[in-house]
Amino acid sequence: MKKLLTVAAVLSGYIFFEVLQYIVGYLAALAIPREYFLWFGKQHSMLALAIEEGFIIALPMFILSIAWSIFTNIIFGKNHLLKSTACLIGFFLHWIVTIFNTDINFMLVLSSMFQPYNILKTVAVPIGIFCAGFGLSKFSHTNQHQHLAQ
Repeated sequence: MKKLLTVAAVLSGYIFFEVLQYIVGYLAALAIPREYFLWFGKQHSMLALAIEEGFIIALPMFILSIAWSIFTNIIFGKNHLLKSTACLIGFFLHWIVTIFNTDINFMLVLSSMFQPYNILKTVAVPIGIFCAGFGLSKFSHTNQHQHLAQ
């Protein structure tokens, strides 16, 4: 039963990637006023892009990954770090499948992930999922000790 729940958590991460693609696609289509970039000037255009990407895309990705991880952990069991890791594995599995099923060059994707303006988007989901798993693990561990002490 534990293995089945772990597989279900992997599938949850796989589905989360699909959901996140639609949401990020919508967020990426939001028009940013030209004046925003003019205010930063040409010499700071990368900073302007990093701030914009951080608040418009990375922050919602981070918040959604925390919510999805909590949802996955509540539904699929008590071992929160294992379920969070399984969810993240499912997410990365879908990412890899998407890259290899399209005409996207894998090395181009890897190189663009670590551009200054993309770093926040790259780490938002893994950090969000592990923050939720770690937090739930600590919370349940603390509650368990408090319950035993009573």
